[in-house]
Amino acid sequence: MSVNLLFGKEARLPLLEGASKLNKAVSATLGPTGRNCLFRHMGMVVSTKDGVTVAREVNLKDPFESIGADLCKAAAGQTVDQAGDGTTTAVLLTHAIFEAGCKMVDAENNPVEATLLVRGLEHAVREVVGEYDATTKRFSGGILEKFAIPTTPELAFKTARISANGDDAIAKVVSEAVLRCGVDGALTIGESFSQDHVLEVVDGMQIKSGYVHPYLVNDQQRDRCAMDNVTVGIINRRISTQKEAFKIIEGALKAAESKQRPGNILLICDDIDPEALQLVLKNVLRPPGHKDGPAIPIVVIRAPDWADDRRKILDDLALVTRGRRLEFKTGSEWERLVPSDFGFATRVVVDRSKTIISAEPFSDFEREKTFNPHLAQIKSVIDDVSLRPDEIDRAKTRMANLTGGVAVIKVGGTSSSDVTSTKFRVEDAIHATRGAVSEGVVPGGGSALLFAREALAKKGSPKGLEDGYDLLYSVLARPMEQIARNAGVDPADVVSGVIAKSGNRRGFDAATRTFHQDMIAKGIVDPLRVVRSALNSAASHAGSILLRTEVLIAEEPAAERRQ
Repeated sequence: MSVNLLFGKEARLPLLEGASKLNKAVSATLGPTGRNCLFRHMGMVVSTKDGVTVAREVNLKDPFESIGADLCKAAAGQTVDQAGDGTTTAVLLTHAIFEAGCKMVDAENNPVEATLLVRGLEHAVREVVGEYDATTKRFSGGILEKFAIPTTPELAFKTARISANGDDAIAKVVSEAVLRCGVDGALTIGESFSQDHVLEVVDGMQIKSGYVHPYLVNDQQRDRCAMDNVTVGIINRRISTQKEAFKIIEGALKAAESKQRPGNILLICDDIDPEALQLVLKNVLRPPGHKDGPAIPIVVIRAPDWADDRRKILDDLALVTRGRRLEFKTGSEWERLVPSDFGFATRVVVDRSKTIISAEPFSDFEREKTFNPHLAQIKSVIDDVSLRPDEIDRAKTRMANLTGGVAVIKVGGTSSSDVTSTKFRVEDAIHATRGAVSEGVVPGGGSALLFAREALAKKGSPKGLEDGYDLLYSVLARPMEQIARNAGVDPADVVSGVIAKSGNRRGFDAATRTFHQDMIAKGIVDPLRVVRSALNSAASHAGSILLRTEVLIAEEPAAERRQ
């Protein structure tokens, strides 16, 4: 493999160029007057204003520029993992920090300066966003928290409306769904048979476990596997060999055939060894026209929890899907699988960290004979005062999972392309609304970061970290400036106009090109969790990785090697 090497400033220049190209594409969508991006995906033309979707479609030809763009995408991805939204802001801030930082580092022409700069930047970011707890996956403290207020149902609607590009119908159904099922509740998206968006709550469960291998993803844009009419295998043991995997898949296909259902399969197991996983991937990735027939849609997840708690959750899943918890002790027993061993789900959505299983509704007879007695058994654990608090809490979680059901937002539209683009907006609105309900909201339109900039300046910087503070100060107005630019207004006039007014809720409404004294009262808000995560992720990738880069290695493009 032939490679090219770049050093120092020459290494950072193509990284910055790649980050700039991605930022130019993504930031054009920011704000209520942001523009759309048009591209072709899987043979279908898609028009979207969704930042994360646009970012995924940007794949640069130059290998050095591609690294810069990919690191901006990584910052956006981390933001989505932490807050569910904020891709565009994360990309914009990552590029802004890297661009301003490059000027400072290159002016000094000293690698040590980058380390001191990044140290000051990290310290300044903590002042603004607070400390992040990896266990609770939440920030606490920081300047931004001072501008936040709790989210009311009205603010939840307004948050959803902003994220859905002003669509009241989407905002109504999304805010209702999030408030109904909670921040961590099971919520998924389907398709309506009309032009209306409908919220339905169906029987089902959500479990905290995602796919075991990225090749099992069938929806690349959303990084997930989504299937309808799925046969479910619930296995309380490790799948160790290809023979075991083959027998289980064969049993699931027979179960699907006996019920005249498609051969879509979800396998839930303790774990799966590489040998067995290889067989699964071979079936999933089988090309069209293969001698063994079409590819078999399969997704595998690990059963959550461990020991007795795992068995209880698997029993809950067996109840919901009308299957059985399979616990054969030897591989030869897989020969005796029958169709009734497998459950069924009307829809399964699996991403990196969770799985939502929508099931057929229980009949009155099923509720009386199986479902209600199962709930009564769990309730007896909750009411048992002799048990430890953690055991009671786990029982309460099981009860909530079983009784809460799965909220399904069925998206309507005039065409398949219309439904697809609307789904992107619905998904964005869900994430933004969940973030708002979780930690509250701050003034939107970039106001919160601008106020944080002013507060940071008043607070001053510790000795030796001045450059890092100056760097952060120089970029915190960028989101507001970009929103103004997309609205056709001079960014400098907007920033100075907001600062000139009194109070810390003021801001600029790009939709009407007017200033407001209270952005929250006007419903122009951002979820605090999203703003925090976007800034933290941007500083982490632009500072700790990009600005500290002194050597860049990339493989030569094939065309250059042939010359």
